[in-house]
Amino acid sequence: MEELLKKVQEQVITQEDFLTMLKVIDASVQRGAIRSTELTTVGKLWDKLTLQVRKYENSKKQEVKEDGWFFKTDN
Repeated sequence: MEELLKKVQEQVITQEDFLTMLKVIDASVQRGAIRSTELTTVGKLWDKLTLQVRKYENSKKQEVKEDGWFFKTDN
């Protein structure tokens, strides 16, 4: 059972995974690996991944604010 739980934990997509996926898409587009007919689909995926990254970043900022820390953002 422990081994199964460990495998399940390994299947969780992390923040780093989202960032890696964005980098792969970016590199693929720059190298011309994506056809023009695929751009809408890839763009939608890019938007979803970007949203997940932003949600994570915002949740981290909120945690810092709730702990009493305030900081300047680049926005």
